Order: sequence, then structure tokens, then C-alpha cells
Amino acid sequence: MEVRTPVPVFICPSTPSGMPADYNAFLQNFGMPAGVPYPMPRADYAPLRGIDASLAVCVGLPPVPTSNSLFGAENIATARRVRFREVTDGLSKTLCFIEEAGRQQRWFKGRRVPANAAGGNLLVACFYGDFNTARLTRGLSGATDLDPKQAGCTVINVANDDNPYAFHAGGVMTVRADGAVALLADSTDNRVYVALVSRDGGEAEAGD
Repeated sequence: MEVRTPVPVFICPSTPSGMPADYNAFLQNFGMPAGVPYPMPRADYAPLRGIDASLAVCVGLPPVPTSNSLFGAENIATARRVRFREVTDGLSKTLCFIEEAGRQQRWFKGRRVPANAAGGNLLVACFYGDFNTARLTRGLSGATDLDPKQAGCTVINVANDDNPYAFHAGGVMTVRADGAVALLADSTDNRVYVALVSRDGGEAEAGD
């Protein structure tokens, strides 16, 4: 399959259609000449690496990012496959993919992020140019679309830049390490979400 071919299963049917982003500006950093269009298809789902420091402080953890989700790694030297035996919280209690619908466009509470927002209004959904494309979920304020990443303690359906986000009602779709697919409700407590992200945290909330 050609790398630029859209894969329907990677796109949520509820997501508004949009033109794929031109990745030339990003790929110039890796040797592609300027002015050569390189469109890439959308992808509405993302693997999890851990949580960002902004979310950690919201649940009483040290203010540092974690890398203990199913696809967690701190650097290229430690990037490797996580074995099932390392998922000590249990495969059914550990998230591995979340919905981050709408990329490559940036969305905030159901509307497009304006072009003059901090960080612009486009996301790199298919290519990051690093060893680990898995995401760190942030704690967000949800205060303004001019700064979608402003820190706070809201997680689901605020913005689609690293966080769970969907265009259907009630929550976002997730995949757990045992292959189960389920909706994660908008009302999910932060402690429950963080417990589900970690593979070896031993949190009691992971059973909820």
C-alpha cells in the first residue's frame, strides 16, 4: 500500500472531512527539498506513551511526564516492545490507543482552532520524525482556543492535540491492551483515566 493512501479503519466516521496536510515543512528537517508537496492521510487514533506533567499534578503525582503506558519509552535507547508480563495492572485495565479525531486540523471544543492560535492550527498526525509517536495526555484548562494547550485539569474532549477527542456524543473510543474497544465517557475522573493509561501503576481506580 502506498504510504499516502487513506486507510478507512484509521478514520472515525463522525470526524468532519478535510484535506490532508502537506508535510513538506516538517520533512525538510529530514532531507526533503522545499517546495515538494507531500500530503499525508488522516489518522484519528493514537497510541499512548503516558501522561504529561500538567496532568500528573492534577492527580497528586510528581510534576513530571510519565512513560509507563503500553507504548511508553523515555528515549531511543529504551524504546522497545512492552511484553504482556510487564503490564502488571492487567491487560483489560490498560489503555493502548485513544481517539484523537480531527487531525491534521487542530480542534477545540467542537470548532477549528484559529490560525493565530499558539502553535498554529495544524497538527502532525502521521509523522513526528522521532522514535516514539505515542502521545502524552495533557491536563487542559479549556479556557481559550487561542491557547489550546493551556494547563488545567480537564482531559477529555477539550482539544485534539495529544488528548482524547471525538465528534460523537458522550466520550471517546479507546482500545485496551486485551483488544477490547469501548467508549470512555466525558465524565471519567482524572484519577481513573491516569490509572488506565499506566501499565504498572497499581492504582485501585484502574478497575473502574
